[in-house]
Amino acid sequence: MHETRSLRQLQAERGARRRLARRTGGRRAAAREERRPVPSAAVRVLYTPFKILAGLLARRAGQAALTDIWATFADGTPPPPAHTSRRPLGAVFFTAAVQAAILAGVGAVIDQLAARSFHHLFGAWPGKAPATADPVDPAAG
Repeated sequence: MHETRSLRQLQAERGARRRLARRTGGRRAAAREERRPVPSAAVRVLYTPFKILAGLLARRAGQAALTDIWATFADGTPPPPAHTSRRPLGAVFFTAAVQAAILAGVGAVIDQLAARSFHHLFGAWPGKAPATADPVDPAAG
């Protein structure tokens, strides 16, 4: 026969299921994990030219952005090279830090755009999606 449970027992079971789903990401998260394909060797090989071109483009765009930003704050003069004689160490450090920040930011944006373009053209994401967060929908943004 059927086991009869009180309303309190049913609510407790429902609460326990909800807590478990929150802790583990729920049934939908588990289903997403199962559907996420691991990039195959063919996808990695096809993505290699995109990655190389993105790196070259990022370097050129980063250098152009650095020159423009530096000229804005330094009265139109380009950033001096680090090996300039009699240059204070603080100025060398500041120049290198600004250059690294700009190049890293521009590089990250261009890498993301290259991955989204690849996904749009070939229908496969070129890398592993993070396990803790939902992957960004390339068509959304």
